Amino acid sequence: MPPYLRVAAELRDKIANGELQPGDQVPSIVKLGEQYGISRGTARRVLVQLRDWGLVEITPGWGSFVKAP
Repeated sequence: MPPYLRVAAELRDKIANGELQPGDQVPSIVKLGEQYGISRGTARRVLVQLRDWGLVEITPGWGSFVKAP
């Protein structure tokens, strides 16, 4: 499994089990890189994947936030 999908799946699970609630901010690209040992490009793909799954909303200049189901 590619690293971006592995991290995206882990964050998806955190959203599903309630660790990340609607309105919570998802870690930034820099923080994802630090936490998971991935590049900024890979971290960006993680956030895009979560957006494509309909789990987060990306607001330029503000961050990425968990969407309500």
